[in-house]
Amino acid sequence: MAADTRVVLEPGARLVLREEVLFGRYGEPCGGYRQRVRVETGQGPLYDQELATGPTAPGWDGPAVTAGRTAAGTLLVVDPAAAAGDGAADAFRDPDTALMELGGGARLLSALAPDTATLRHRLDDAAARLLTGTHEPAALRPAGV
Repeated sequence: MAADTRVVLEPGARLVLREEVLFGRYGEPCGGYRQRVRVETGQGPLYDQELATGPTAPGWDGPAVTAGRTAAGTLLVVDPAAAAGDGAADAFRDPDTALMELGGGARLLSALAPDTATLRHRLDDAAARLLTGTHEPAALRPAGV
């Protein structure tokens, strides 16, 4: 299976892009999977990432890629009005989670997890912090949900 996502942003555009990937069902080996995500602005490439897993991607489950975790996800937030260096990275101290400043008001949170429930919790927490400035994932849900 392959997934290719390409986004071209107009000047001043905002973007929230979230991806979650599970590497096979419980107790089963991972099948072949490749994903590529590209985000571009008028100034050129902002983010270009590719991940390949499964039998045709040697080392994908090793310490340099997924370290044997069975789920991975990303949260890309592009907001040209956002202030860089506001200390948000200090809020993500989990060893399986990393927040990176990409410039131009863009931040990328990358997370690994042993299962989808844990991954979803990490991404929900990150979205709450990055999008609302709170630590309350409920702040992201529509009223009445």
